Amino acid sequence: MDPASLDDARREVRAILNSGIFAPTSRQALLLEYLFKKVVDGHAAELKEFTVALELFHKTAEFDSHTDATVRVEAHRLRKKIEKYYETVGRDSKLRVTLPLGQYILHFQPAPAAQPPVAMPPQPGATRHLRKLAFWASPVVVLLVLAGTQFARLPRPVISPPKHAQPGSPAEISAAPDPEPDAVRILVGHTGEPYVDNAGRQWQSDRFFHGGAVRKVSHEVFFRTSRPQLFRLVREGTFRYRIPLPPGEYEARLYFTDPDVPGVELGPERRFRIMTVWINGRMVSVFDLAAEIGCYADIRAFAHLRPNSDGILDILFQSARGPAAVSAIEILPMVNGEIRPVRIIAQRRPFLDNKSRLWFPDDYYSGGNYGDFPATIDGDVDPGVVSLDRSGDFEYFIPVPDAEYQINLYFGEAFHGPGHSGGGGVGSRVFDVLLNNEMVLRDFDILREAPPMRLVTRTFRHVRPDVRGKIHLTFSPKAHLASVRAIEILPEKSGSLAAAR
Repeated sequence: MDPASLDDARREVRAILNSGIFAPTSRQALLLEYLFKKVVDGHAAELKEFTVALELFHKTAEFDSHTDATVRVEAHRLRKKIEKYYETVGRDSKLRVTLPLGQYILHFQPAPAAQPPVAMPPQPGATRHLRKLAFWASPVVVLLVLAGTQFARLPRPVISPPKHAQPGSPAEISAAPDPEPDAVRILVGHTGEPYVDNAGRQWQSDRFFHGGAVRKVSHEVFFRTSRPQLFRLVREGTFRYRIPLPPGEYEARLYFTDPDVPGVELGPERRFRIMTVWINGRMVSVFDLAAEIGCYADIRAFAHLRPNSDGILDILFQSARGPAAVSAIEILPMVNGEIRPVRIIAQRRPFLDNKSRLWFPDDYYSGGNYGDFPATIDGDVDPGVVSLDRSGDFEYFIPVPDAEYQINLYFGEAFHGPGHSGGGGVGSRVFDVLLNNEMVLRDFDILREAPPMRLVTRTFRHVRPDVRGKIHLTFSPKAHLASVRAIEILPEKSGSLAAAR
């Protein structure tokens, strides 16, 4: 690479590192810097998984890639974050950095030029071709009608989709009731009527606060959330919320993002955002909002909280170095002393199943896409729960209080298999699943476990969240796309009551 090209590449790598796509001290940032240094030093061709493991991640000479997926996982995450950078912050960059699948050598190439659509003049015989198309389209129409009939057999969501309103303006209230009417939800900076999110949950106006100031978030928050409207404003400084509650035990979910523009030099007073969170006089969390969260949406969850003798739950957000900030606060009563289950479906609307269990819309994900065509998957759960899937190369970061959990993952193959659109069979869809960075399903093949349209469930017991309070699931494809239809997180009876009090 010539010096001029190397300078361009260096500027592009620096722009990615400063974009806020990942925290500067994250493993992905360190990996990007390490791989680029190898390019600069002329040693990129020597890069192998074993080399990266020893030199960057300080593994020992006994490193075995079959049992330790650290390098592959971090390379996968870096690859997805670079792609996300060019889809969002870096969409106008003239240079593209890529990390090809299965490689550890960075590639640099000019951004593809936008091609305007070209109107084609009518061709001779076009009418004849259209008649042929209409003839062949007729069976397709019949198939689509049949597919619609099949979809009509699926149980329909009983909760109507809520109407959306922007925080800060009058909200339109959904006709459906709040699925968790006993919750207290505070949306920072919001005034007027409640704001209704994508699951029908009502967020009240900002109240019960003492100190701090409201400011607008300087960037759009769309990483790891389906509810970006909750992260448009923050209360900033050192401040507290004194929330009156009836006696009992509660869960709290605190919503965070760094309000500053990623990669912009902000001066010493905002370069760091080290903050602490105290609940009823006890410190429950300390973190650097800028370094650990950045432009992501982030939620920290706590359980077994009780109001003080005066009936107040006191939450203090304290600046340690740089201002503290929070976007929203959610308080939910615990049920019989138990942490509430988390049930997520790969759909845009909530769903009440035939056992009266509420499944919330897809959330906390990064990467992948919704499926477009519903399918009736037979098994021991309501078919409406597993009618669609998230597929691709994706992750989930699901916030939960510190406790032990049972994780249920629901799969079903509706694309591959004899007589199905994708054809093929066993081996057509193969992927790995990691749970908190540990391999739990290697070379998982849904069709090897069951025929098409049959439910496949995998359960993992006594799982604790990672150090940031997340159940972290990684779905990494090997053949075609990874896929999951629903995720269920249930507190273990033996572990949930042992959470920090």
